[in-house]
Amino acid sequence: MVKTIAGRSSDINDLYKITYQPLDESEVSDYISTVTKNASVQYDEDKILHIKNKIQYFVPYFINLMLDEIDKAAIKRNDPKITIEHIDEAFNAIIKNNDNFSDWKKRLTDYLPKEDFSFINEILTQISHKDQISIQNIYDIAVKHNKETDYMDFIKDLEQDGYIMESSQSYTFISPFLKEYWKRNNPIHNA
Repeated sequence: MVKTIAGRSSDINDLYKITYQPLDESEVSDYISTVTKNASVQYDEDKILHIKNKIQYFVPYFINLMLDEIDKAAIKRNDPKITIEHIDEAFNAIIKNNDNFSDWKKRLTDYLPKEDFSFINEILTQISHKDQISIQNIYDIAVKHNKETDYMDFIKDLEQDGYIMESSQSYTFISPFLKEYWKRNNPIHNA
């Protein structure tokens, strides 16, 4: 997205890119155990497993959103014991709180021309409603938006910026949080 910002020198695109992988299964368990070691809310393996199933993409930001929401609800209930239902409620509360994800959409609307945003938003909306999009469907949308010569540049940008990932000749949202946010903000999907 940086390369599309008008008035930026090309030097910013020469910055060294740091690629990181999400935490693996055991690192998530260790992470949750470490950050909640002396907390009033404690997590057994069943609760950690349920959090993993909800988050799916294990970056600390998403883990911390869940832990924070669970903690806030526990304080409100005045009860540090949590259940699977409390984890589900935390996930739903996070999705409903647009503050957590509105910047992801704002970034695109602020820096992309309207026609480029319209193209990307249609792709992300389809993914949010259908769980994935094939390369052929992306191309069909690109033709509709007159983007058939550079459509994969947009897809690569969405991948690099942490919106989507490729999986078996199709693309999905990296995060179920972001997917559900996009679906809630684009409730009508025709296709």
